[in-house]
Amino acid sequence: SPRLTVRLITTAHRGGLTSPDAATFLWPLSGRGRVLTQGPAPTTRLQPGRVVMLPAAQGRYAVESGGAVTYLLIEAH
Repeated sequence: SPRLTVRLITTAHRGGLTSPDAATFLWPLSGRGRVLTQGPAPTTRLQPGRVVMLPAAQGRYAVESGGAVTYLLIEAH
């Protein structure tokens, strides 16, 4: 049966996340920044309250900000 993992992450400047196995969602709670990914849409703006979906097919990605960003990382397994 499907399972979700939810983690609260605070990163300053740049935090690396790599190769999700399934769809992954970033739910920003505070701070602003961007998500850098591989593929045809390499940059997505990160704003509080706006959930970003990262398909597993995009491979490696990282969160980048001028300051600190706090977000929920929700992964499907």
